[in-house]
Amino acid sequence: MFDHIGFLVSDKEREKICENAVKLSWKVDKRERRTFISTPYHFRIELQTNTDVVDSLNSKINLQELKLETKKAGLESDLLTLFGTSKNRVYSEIGDVVTIKQAIINNLISSPIVDPNGVRIINE
Repeated sequence: MFDHIGFLVSDKEREKICENAVKLSWKVDKRERRTFISTPYHFRIELQTNTDVVDSLNSKINLQELKLETKKAGLESDLLTLFGTSKNRVYSEIGDVVTIKQAIINNLISSPIVDPNGVRIINE
């Protein structure tokens, strides 16, 4: 089940992103270990500041693009407002469900992969 996307951010970035979420009238749930922002797209955004939850900060594997299916338009524009940059490369298409359609990741060992939920994972 797809319910959130997580981003590793600094404390300073988290504060700015939370301010931007409030400007968008999105609910912000700040907790000690992580922060969740509820979006009108029927998924949440997790802001993680603790590097101990990341398998390897030195890994060459990184997300290049994430394509979501949403029931509503405007995701890219809202993410630009939220993060202040388009570096996150999250794109959407309108559909009947809210789900991840495709992830393009650098430096995977094998590709393409279709995960058990039908998400297509491509090595670029």
